[in-house]
Amino acid sequence: MPHSFKSLAAALLTGLSFLGNPLHAQDCGTAPPTPAQYAHTKSVISRIDVDALRGGGITCVPLQAHIVRQGDGSGGITQEQLNIGLSFLNNFYLEAGIQFFWKGAPNTTNNSDYYDFDATSPDNDSEATLAGFFTTATDAVNIYFVNNITTSTGFVAAGYAYFPFNSATSNRVVMRHGSTANTPNGTFVHEFGHYFDLYHTHEGTENGNAHPNAENVARTGGQANCNTDGDLLCDTEADPRYASADFNSSTCTYTGSGTDIHGVGYDPPVDNIMSYFPDGCGGIFTPQQYVRMQQGLIERQGHSAYSLNASPTAVNVPTGLSATWNGASEVDLTWTDNAGNDLGYLIERSETSASSGFQALVFGATATNGTSWTDDDLTPNTTYWYRVRPANGSCASYSNVA
Repeated sequence: MPHSFKSLAAALLTGLSFLGNPLHAQDCGTAPPTPAQYAHTKSVISRIDVDALRGGGITCVPLQAHIVRQGDGSGGITQEQLNIGLSFLNNFYLEAGIQFFWKGAPNTTNNSDYYDFDATSPDNDSEATLAGFFTTATDAVNIYFVNNITTSTGFVAAGYAYFPFNSATSNRVVMRHGSTANTPNGTFVHEFGHYFDLYHTHEGTENGNAHPNAENVARTGGQANCNTDGDLLCDTEADPRYASADFNSSTCTYTGSGTDIHGVGYDPPVDNIMSYFPDGCGGIFTPQQYVRMQQGLIERQGHSAYSLNASPTAVNVPTGLSATWNGASEVDLTWTDNAGNDLGYLIERSETSASSGFQALVFGATATNGTSWTDDDLTPNTTYWYRVRPANGSCASYSNVA
């Protein structure tokens, strides 16, 4: 049955635990697109007819986790943290018609050197060696989780990915495990933006307004170049790149005086996930970014070096899902775990009906064999419906609705 919360007192409402993101900027290690990649996006990927080739509906993308632990087997990301990260992806990518599931149980290796991945001398850790510790999935996105990442330039990154190209290397994401499940609109969701061919909003423009790919502020007219420069999208404003000296973090306001080549002042998209502005200042993708994700997915589905065709595990779905308001401004969910092979469960919620409008809840995840979860992100005078699905099961296999 649906659960409506119209009688909560105002005093109780003030105690609701709404999600709050720390004021933290992206620490992205993804390399800028090469001239060839940039040209390919303009001439090929941006011209993909999404409506003709996708036909609507949801595409379920398989993921394979590879975890590096300390030499003694300690450390490393947990299954619950993996599932929380998965909840972030499923929440933000639903509008692009993309959902994700774990292909199977995580692969693990114990190696204290690569636990802290350092590509600088004298460590000289290499991604090829990192990948070689595991069996590469040829039919799913390979995600490598380490404790820390230092790139060959000495940059300490929270994660990095690759833009689409027809190589197994392109089908990798490397993540610092501490940055995977901490912020819904943070690094994990950001890196998958790159995976599906989204550029930073400051692409080109960060190098100065005279750079060949610098984006002008104008969206229309003779000065507009948003289709051909910058991040190649016109609903993400020109962005000179986040700098703490030009930003008021308490109001999330750009305070810089930078201008484009025509002297027009920048008004960057401080709430965009593909910017470097602090996560606490928002967390959105734009409509054109969602289209580009779909185009990037179609591009990747045409590659021959790998596929995204792994089948989900056959997991018995939970039964007996019930939802109960616990009197503390929270809804307690409980269910029966009928599987012996689940990797945990994901929680979805709808404000529309028992048959539509469901979306993954950020942080809505359990560890393996989970049988309960509490929703404390409630809006007054709202009716909710809930359902639960296995993190490694079909994107269309659910419990009953409560």
